[in-house]
Amino acid sequence: MRFLPPLAIWGTVRISDNILYVIAGTVFTILSVILLGMYLRKYIIVSKMDFYRTPVLELQKKFLKYKQYHNQIIKTEILTIPILVLSLSAITLKSVKNVDILSVPAQNLITTYSFALIVGYGFLFWLYKSFYGKRLKNINDFIEELKEFEEK
Repeated sequence: MRFLPPLAIWGTVRISDNILYVIAGTVFTILSVILLGMYLRKYIIVSKMDFYRTPVLELQKKFLKYKQYHNQIIKTEILTIPILVLSLSAITLKSVKNVDILSVPAQNLITTYSFALIVGYGFLFWLYKSFYGKRLKNINDFIEELKEFEEK
């Protein structure tokens, strides 16, 4: 993931004569920088955990906060992956293979991108619901158990 923003910037600069590619490159770069920032924050959260001196209950709370933030990152990825793939594919095809997929008529372009986004989001929401929805419910249940344990 970390090599993709420079690739998008290089491709966008290389083909900056077409505004559609500049928009695609800008969107891709902004979204990937946001994701990289989230990954960096996730790393900082883990690096601040003291596994040796922290009481177990407090360590569990910190770990659950980490898991909640991790699930937020997954939701953000689900929302951005189809857009990232579409914009990067357009930039890569034009800058590397010189295939101009954005030069089709606007109606065809909108229809194709809309269909790709619907299929992409549908698949990713199904994936999230099947795998991560259960995990999020388990995390929330465990947080409730910890709160009950603290009150006793």
